[in-house]
Amino acid sequence: MSRLTLHLILLIVTTFTCLVSFSSCVIAVEKNSAINVDELVIERLNSDHNQLSFSQVSKLHNDQWHHAARDKTLRAANQWIRFTLKSEHFQHGSEPLLLEISNPLISSIEVHLIDEQQHSSFIAGTDHPVSFRPLLTRTLLFPLPKPNGKMLTVYLNSKDIAAYSLPFRFITFTDASAESEASSITTGMLIGGLLTILMCCVYVYSVNLKRIYANFGAYIVTLLFLLLAIEGYSSFYLWPDFAWMHNISTPLLIGAACYFLITISLSILKLKSLLQVKVYRMFTWFGSATVLISLLTLVLPEQLDFYLGVTLFYLSVAAITSMQIISLRKGEQPSKLFLASFILLIAAFSLKLMQVIGLITFNPIVNNLFQIGVFAHVLVLAVQLAEEFNNKQYKRIKKQQQQIITHQRLAKDYLEQLTAHQEEQDTLEATVDERNFELNMTLLELQEKNRQLEEQATNDALTGAKNRKFFDQRLSAEYRLSRRLLTPLSMLLLDADKFKDVNDTYGHLAGDDVLVAISQIARNALSRPNDYVCRYGGEEFAILLSNTDSKGAEKVAELIRQKIESTKIKTESAQLNVTVSIGVSTIIVDAETPETALFSAADKALYQAKNSGRNQVVAA
Repeated sequence: MSRLTLHLILLIVTTFTCLVSFSSCVIAVEKNSAINVDELVIERLNSDHNQLSFSQVSKLHNDQWHHAARDKTLRAANQWIRFTLKSEHFQHGSEPLLLEISNPLISSIEVHLIDEQQHSSFIAGTDHPVSFRPLLTRTLLFPLPKPNGKMLTVYLNSKDIAAYSLPFRFITFTDASAESEASSITTGMLIGGLLTILMCCVYVYSVNLKRIYANFGAYIVTLLFLLLAIEGYSSFYLWPDFAWMHNISTPLLIGAACYFLITISLSILKLKSLLQVKVYRMFTWFGSATVLISLLTLVLPEQLDFYLGVTLFYLSVAAITSMQIISLRKGEQPSKLFLASFILLIAAFSLKLMQVIGLITFNPIVNNLFQIGVFAHVLVLAVQLAEEFNNKQYKRIKKQQQQIITHQRLAKDYLEQLTAHQEEQDTLEATVDERNFELNMTLLELQEKNRQLEEQATNDALTGAKNRKFFDQRLSAEYRLSRRLLTPLSMLLLDADKFKDVNDTYGHLAGDDVLVAISQIARNALSRPNDYVCRYGGEEFAILLSNTDSKGAEKVAELIRQKIESTKIKTESAQLNVTVSIGVSTIIVDAETPETALFSAADKALYQAKNSGRNQVVAA
């Protein structure tokens, strides 16, 4: 697979992911909050009252409460806040309102809803089983009852030790369901994409058993579980009854991801051959140290887990940056794909970190950008590794071809030596005849192998037609023949009509069957042994007709067009009727004829046939 093809795959997949993710963002963003949080008067207690229970807080005088900033993103580090909802806030519709805490990483939050006649309280967060939540959803949703009086007072007590943000808003159940569905679609696509790359990685590892592909597969699995943990899916789906798993899984996964990323970076940058043994071991030891340091979360206080994971990530970023600087100083060309992948990872992680700590507001667009960044990082890194794999395969095949050439040369030398020995040893004629027989058999086998190699080098692997290389050589030969004999040279340029629709509707395997059938029909229509059907590229075929004037060429082209039109092409999906457009050009080559004249004229004729309705022959 060429570099251009890999880049096109990267562009197509990334663009598709961005479009789908953006569409899900639009679905979520269009759902307006039922109550404008900016219009509320939000109050908070002084820090010396944060450890009080609700019964104590509810008895405090109003002078103890202070206005907080009118911002939907508040700090979630051990604080009491309150605000009041009036009865007119609940006139949004007949559907009940929900209070949504958008940050799935909140450890523990206590919610109290008080009006004149009732008091409702809830507690939820990653420190508590999912069954504690009033609504079994990934985000924290709390139902708001309509007040029996004129107002409903809401008390929030965040007991989170880390400095997470506390974003909240008011939303209807319908809107919350729509946003959850959109988020699930985007996350599901991301998981599917990562699993697809993982399966490709497993296949490549099974082929060559290189450790880097095993590390990359483990890195993908680690990133997948880390993404699920950060977005709140793991605590909701994987261990809903084991809340303690969330507090230790995230830093452990970050440590494992840093280890695999450092190991992969060392291999891609080829630092083992560039660095001294001590320096190389220092980097490998640092990678192992990230895992060991992450294990400290099992014994460290909970408030340090968050900062430890962030510190490990940015220390790994510094280490990998140092690797790239060392590689550049050693004269190695920088890997653009690896650098792009590295930058995408830093951008995605930093964006999510700013959202978690409250520097930017929680919203679906930022969440999807984070997921897209992680997926693009893995995809670009996979393309980098695929290029390296293809380069190694190409070198291996090249080496085998060189060995074949060497064996042929040795066989030729041996034959010459044997002939000279035969002239000198007339008395050993019988022995020489026997050796000649064995040598002739070897030579025939070599010739057969040469013939097979030549056929492989000139034939298109899919359609069986001649390939582009053969076409270029044949065109040069026909130019020389036409120039010397002053005979007309014709060319048919054939293109399948609406071939992209066949691929989109029936799949690429059906498209391959169509190309094979078109090639076979065109070859059967040619009666002269020196007329060849060549696959020029994609769904285009070129046919050179030596010593053929324009009328003869048009007749052959019309015959091919009619046969293709009347043939039902059988594929695994369906029987298809396919048509082709054919451009015909004829010239008599002289000394001043450009090398591209014949093809250019046929291409213009093909373009005219396409624009004139397709399924026709047009002569230049």
